[in-house]
Amino acid sequence: MQEYLGKLALARDQSDADDKTFRIGLISAVDPRLMRAEIAFGDLSVSSISATDVLVLKDKNRLYQDLLTSASIMETADFKTVFRVSLILEKPGQVAVLEAMEMLKDNPGAASLAMVSLDTGLSVSLGRQQGAERGSRR
Repeated sequence: MQEYLGKLALARDQSDADDKTFRIGLISAVDPRLMRAEIAFGDLSVSSISATDVLVLKDKNRLYQDLLTSASIMETADFKTVFRVSLILEKPGQVAVLEAMEMLKDNPGAASLAMVSLDTGLSVSLGRQQGAERGSRR
């Protein structure tokens, strides 16, 4: 779970009835048992949000692979946005990640292609952690 701390994420705006508006925030804490994350936003507010409502960027290599394999079924606008995001992520640093997030926060279709929900990532991490614990007991 430590790998998510300090990572930029998109959080669904809890006040939006359509669930299509996102806010950019920083993951400040993760509770894998409750599947919740504490997200700090630019206005200095902090919210506890369900891990299903928090999106993190896919690894840039996986994103590029998904882009190539899914190009034929993507909407053109979503393809262009995800392609731009993949190019931006080639730059090092959090500034590039922030720039990518800015592009994705207003485009839910592209966000669903370029990002994965935190609960998916937590489930994978928990599985790895439990497997490692079983392996160390042998």
